[in-house]
Amino acid sequence: MFMVQNGYGHHLEAVPIVGNTRTVFLLYWLVQQVYKISLHLVKISLVLFYFRLFNTIRWFKWVSMTLLVVIASYTLISVFLGFFQCAPVSKAWIRTQPGKCIDLTPFWTSNASFSISTDLILLLLPIPLLLKLRIPLGQKLGLIPVFGLGAFVTAISIVRLAPLRRAADSDDITFDLEGTMWTILEVNLASICASLPWTWVLLTQLFPGTFGRGSKMSTPRSVEVYDRSKAGTPWSRAESKYGAGAYMGKYAVGSNGSNDAIVTPPRGIQKTVDYTVEFSRYKSDSPVSDRSNMV
Repeated sequence: MFMVQNGYGHHLEAVPIVGNTRTVFLLYWLVQQVYKISLHLVKISLVLFYFRLFNTIRWFKWVSMTLLVVIASYTLISVFLGFFQCAPVSKAWIRTQPGKCIDLTPFWTSNASFSISTDLILLLLPIPLLLKLRIPLGQKLGLIPVFGLGAFVTAISIVRLAPLRRAADSDDITFDLEGTMWTILEVNLASICASLPWTWVLLTQLFPGTFGRGSKMSTPRSVEVYDRSKAGTPWSRAESKYGAGAYMGKYAVGSNGSNDAIVTPPRGIQKTVDYTVEFSRYKSDSPVSDRSNMV
């Protein structure tokens, strides 16, 4: 918006009349770096989200970590080259100043190619695992806009490549806005796509009947601890000292010293958590809060 106020969108020869040529090119140089940082941070956030969901799967864990390192490394390199694309640096916005600049066409093309390849990897990587999940129909339908929008962002990255090459070779770069418009659309839709999974928690709270309570991603079930101190008597319930929502599942303690585990797993995406449970003997008339000794 500040670039437009200073003449961006007009022909290059008209920019000094309606605005400031130096300011436009300075902002144009800065926006290139902001775009790279924003788009790659979105990709990094998606990789971390994948890692959180499937960190118990060894091959997926290593692929995600490798992809994270590659994206982070490329971000640093591309932003560094973008900042120092000219020598001296000020020639990037003072076009009449003596000096040299790198050829933007192969530089922008390589950035776009890397963006398209990582988009495809992020889009296809979790599909084999998601297809194996036994989740309610509401959750399956909820995945459609996430992956649909992700595919659309990938398509935008591909379509953007041609106008971006034309803009890099253009002699009227302030007027050739097609590449800029596709760039703005790409980075904003990518941010929305990365945010969609977290809106699922809000939707399950607002519309539990439609989306299913099993789709909650971070709310564990409560622990119910039972005592069967006498044979033939019903089990009596003792609350966990950690309160409701402390752990997932149920655990039963038999009077013969054996521990009979009755696990009720939640629906939706699951992961295994290892923890230690310790039990102590207690008298039937002891307070409920003292009946469980769990760590």
